[in-house]
Amino acid sequence: MKSKHFILIVLVIALVGEGLWWFMRPKAAAPEKTAEATVPAKVEAPKPLAPPVIAPAVATPATKAEATPVVEAPPPNPNDPQADLKTAIPDIARLEATGDTEGVYEKYTPPDELDPKIIQRLRMVQQQTANVAAGNPQLQLQLQQIWNKAARAYEALENQTPTYNEAGDEATYMYSASELTGTTGSRPVTFVKINGKWYEKPPDVKGAASFSSLPGTH
Repeated sequence: MKSKHFILIVLVIALVGEGLWWFMRPKAAAPEKTAEATVPAKVEAPKPLAPPVIAPAVATPATKAEATPVVEAPPPNPNDPQADLKTAIPDIARLEATGDTEGVYEKYTPPDELDPKIIQRLRMVQQQTANVAAGNPQLQLQLQQIWNKAARAYEALENQTPTYNEAGDEATYMYSASELTGTTGSRPVTFVKINGKWYEKPPDVKGAASFSSLPGTH
C-alpha cells in the first residue's frame, strides 16, 4: 500500500510541480519527405518564340476606396476570470489548491490545443486519487500540502510584471516550482489572449516527459 501511495504522490507532483503543460507540450512535426530529383535522358534546345502581341492598355475609371469599418473589441466581462490576467492567475491557483488538474487543463488550455483523451486521463487520475485517499487522513493531508504548494507557485506570478509582446496579447512570466520539487531555477510561462480570454500556452520543451509515459495513466 505504501508503494501505491508513493507512486500516487509522485504522479501528483509530476502533474502540478512543473506545470501541467510541461507534459502537454505540442509534438514536434515529422520531417517532410523530399522528392527525389529525376534527370531527363535528353534535354532539347528551346524553340524560338514569336514576340508577344501587346494590346494597348485600357484605362479603367478610378473607384472610390471604401472605408473599412473599425470593429471595437468587446469590453472584458467582469464576471469572467479569464478576461484579465489579474483574475485568471488567481483562478488557476484556486483550482490547483483543490487538486482540480482536469479543470486547470480544460479551462486554461488554448482551445486549439485541447485533447479529449488528455481530459479523460486526467479525470481518471483524479478519480483514482480520490479513491486511494478515501479514509486515509494522512494521505489526504499530504495531497493537500502538494496542491497548496502548486497554488503558491502560481500566486507568486501575481507579484511579477510580465513581459508583453508588441500586440499585447501574450504575457510571459517566470514560473518556479522550487518549493514543491526541491529544485532550483525557473522557466518562462506565457499566457495568450484569444477572443478576449487568457490561456496558458503549452511550452515547447525538448526532453520533457510525455503525459502518456507517466505512471497510472494507462
